[in-house]
Amino acid sequence: MTRKTFGTGQEKIYELVISELYKKGYLTGGLLRIMYKNAREELVLHDNAPPIKTFSTEIDNIRIYEFFRKLASALYLHNFGERYVGRMSIAPIFLLNNQLCNETDIQIYKLLTKRYDKEVSLGYNKEIFYYSFSKQIEDPIQGLWLHVCLYEIFYCSMKFNHS
Repeated sequence: MTRKTFGTGQEKIYELVISELYKKGYLTGGLLRIMYKNAREELVLHDNAPPIKTFSTEIDNIRIYEFFRKLASALYLHNFGERYVGRMSIAPIFLLNNQLCNETDIQIYKLLTKRYDKEVSLGYNKEIFYYSFSKQIEDPIQGLWLHVCLYEIFYCSMKFNHS
């Protein structure tokens, strides 16, 4: 279990969505509960700048990765008519902290985020969930990828590592 402090762009998510869900008792199961367990307000202090209000949560990384692995397997079966057997690489973009990433991670992040296009993706209720498959030919992300977005918050890409 790790604790993640979200950047300044995430405080609106907390203020508008997560805090209200906690108050109403809706975070009793599912991905939101895994992601926003024990959320608490934090202040980011930097030199002489005014403090920035944000929040931190405990994240169960194993459960997050297992959730997206199972989702990817199910969507692969649904779209290709066969079970996927093999390893998978999972890139939970919503957990990325650009300040702690190396240049390769940032390059991969930029390449993957270009693949999230709600208009051309699949999904019946795209405000809640949409996805797309893409075959990447450029390095360092060559291969078949699945790009999933949940609630316009949780962006995750999964690479199918065919043998």
